[in-house]
Amino acid sequence: TAAAGGAMLRVEDAVTGAEVYAGAVPELDLAAAGGAARAFLASFQIKKDGSTGYRALVVGADASLALVQQGEVVWAREEALASVTAAHLLDLPPDGEAHSVVEGMEEVLPQLAKRLRLQLLHFKSLLKLAGAEEKAELASARRSHGQKLKETWDSQGFRKLLVVLTRPGKLLALHNGDGRVMWSVMLGVRGAAAPHAVLLSRTPPEDKVSPELTVVGAAAGPAGRTRLTTVGVWTGAVLASEELPYAARHLLQPPVVDAGGRHVLVLVDAAAPPRAHVLPATEDAAELLDRHLGSLHYFEADYVQNSIAGYGLLGTDCPLTFAASKLWEMPFAETLVAHKARDASDHVQSHVRILGDRSVLYKYLNPNTLFVATAPEPSGALAEPHLTAHMIDTVSGKLLYRVRHQGAQGPVHAAFCENWVVYHYWNAVAHRHEVSVLEVFDDDATRRAPGPVEAALSTLLGGGLASAKISSMALPAVRVLGQSYFFAMGVKVMGVTSTTKGITSKNVLLGTHTDQVLALEKRFLDPRRPTKPTPQDKEEGLVPYHPTLPIIPHHVITTNHQVAGLRGVATAPSRLESTSLVFAYGLDLFYTRVMPSRMYDTLDDHEFNYALLLITMVALCAGTLFAGVAVKRKDLQSKWK
Repeated sequence: TAAAGGAMLRVEDAVTGAEVYAGAVPELDLAAAGGAARAFLASFQIKKDGSTGYRALVVGADASLALVQQGEVVWAREEALASVTAAHLLDLPPDGEAHSVVEGMEEVLPQLAKRLRLQLLHFKSLLKLAGAEEKAELASARRSHGQKLKETWDSQGFRKLLVVLTRPGKLLALHNGDGRVMWSVMLGVRGAAAPHAVLLSRTPPEDKVSPELTVVGAAAGPAGRTRLTTVGVWTGAVLASEELPYAARHLLQPPVVDAGGRHVLVLVDAAAPPRAHVLPATEDAAELLDRHLGSLHYFEADYVQNSIAGYGLLGTDCPLTFAASKLWEMPFAETLVAHKARDASDHVQSHVRILGDRSVLYKYLNPNTLFVATAPEPSGALAEPHLTAHMIDTVSGKLLYRVRHQGAQGPVHAAFCENWVVYHYWNAVAHRHEVSVLEVFDDDATRRAPGPVEAALSTLLGGGLASAKISSMALPAVRVLGQSYFFAMGVKVMGVTSTTKGITSKNVLLGTHTDQVLALEKRFLDPRRPTKPTPQDKEEGLVPYHPTLPIIPHHVITTNHQVAGLRGVATAPSRLESTSLVFAYGLDLFYTRVMPSRMYDTLDDHEFNYALLLITMVALCAGTLFAGVAVKRKDLQSKWK
């Protein structure tokens, strides 16, 4: 049981109920773990005096494990990390160390002594003469001095905090350098469902102010209540905790931010009809949201009724509450298998695609586009299955495109980025996995973005040729290009790499059934791959068509590792445009960096020719010395004439 200053272990006789052992365990903080969920007891005989000792394996409510023996914790493990449900890759705090020149000179001798001590420990470790304490001191010194393991952000954005939410409701922050736990907080409450969503609710404009996360879950006590908890990213401190008298159905994050960097959130309750509540519940937040009220829409996917419905927000008499009105509903005659919406944080660098013949295709970048996959119910062994892919506008409910894959069936996994969607399924006729790609372009000339000549004329004429705005209520004609390929492996999860500006080409991340992650270049999933490339196709860089997608061994970013029970892949940009950060989670955790277009913005240590630079410097120095001697000799000879 939890006790002040730790925990208390009591052992009672199962027959008489008499207490046979009682001891405090100060090292075990059961209160922080949410209490003990289960305990497994074993007895043993102490060799010293022949008395009976007890050891217990304690399972915390946060899924942590600890082996307790005679009042001491033998070992402890954070097994909650085996049940990660959501992940965010966030920046570490900036380096707050700022010293003056005088202070820096005063610290020279202590730093020199520390450096010499570190070198001595390293030398003793090489000769196998270091003791256990010296090895621990050396490891601690390396941890504190290594660039990779610093607890502050770096200029390239490689050092990150991996903030994960687990199934029991525990929120943990891991350092991506070595995976150590920086902080943890148990947000799950006994008698209530575990938190199910975590959002980045504040991104301050100042670097020295910590971002904030908002965790949504059910409150303890009577059903129909919601608990919101705000946590500081850098410290893990609970900044605010609020219980709302209604159940949460959806949590929306519209692109509305106040001056302090706080996102205005919208929580839709489970009432009938549903209502939308502004968070934080302030008049300033409601006023900011009211300015964007006409453009706030969301959708619901009902896998029981096999339908998709779209909602809009309407004003009410209460300034902090809006009415969620159903605008449209699209029922399907088939079973709803999967759906995927475009990521709101997707960065798009170019709105057009330039072809080899110098013509352009204009990308259809409507953020309200939704991909939906449906399939019929199995009706018999002889019935041939099929899979139908839909592209739907979630504001108006209009069907943009639909295609049927004959002989295909689920499960379906999809990734949506910019104007293209990639989805994986099983072909029951060919008995092979397939991957299809749909790429959507704006085919309405009146709504296209201006070309280079039009843009120049628009600048000279004062913007007279500006392109028209696109509205979901008056959708333009679209042109959809599609292609399907065979793929040799099953897929569990899918994702897409992300960069700061969206300039670097994309990689589609495929979590395979072998619990590995493959980074497949988007150019292999181009629907315009030609069977016989023309000179224009070659100039554009199109890959010749082949029915099977390649599996290149060095593109398996998990190398020879397996992420057991792979469930999800999270990506985040670094400060280098060439590099994307990837975090895969399941029973295991795996983190790495990928460079889809190689490191074009950084000099690579392996590729830079240091030998040639050294030879050039030596040659320049030798030439300078030789020229100086020659000039002195010439001056001396001219004086003797």
